[in-house]
Amino acid sequence: MIVKIENPTKVCSGLDNACNIITGSIVLYLTFINEINNIKETFCFKPRILISSPIDIIIGRETIKTENLALKIPSTFFNDNFIDQNKNFFLINQDALVENTNINSA
Repeated sequence: MIVKIENPTKVCSGLDNACNIITGSIVLYLTFINEINNIKETFCFKPRILISSPIDIIIGRETIKTENLALKIPSTFFNDNFIDQNKNFFLINQDALVENTNINSA
């Protein structure tokens, strides 16, 4: 569902510098398997739509940080050797992410 936004904003592509005035917004639910604990997770965000972009979706840096995606899907961000050498780091931080989520939702 596209929702009309009250303050249209200009969004430009980093690929070809084409700009569009964005007058609508969508809420996207993204589901993935956490590679460390094999648990299915879902989060929602509001991507900006670039009509002429050849790329389906770009998850921005702020969303990557907010959702801790580097710790949850490390194969996207790190090479296999790094992941293998730091397995304990990723495992330990999964517990911290769960505790932090519980604190924030209380």
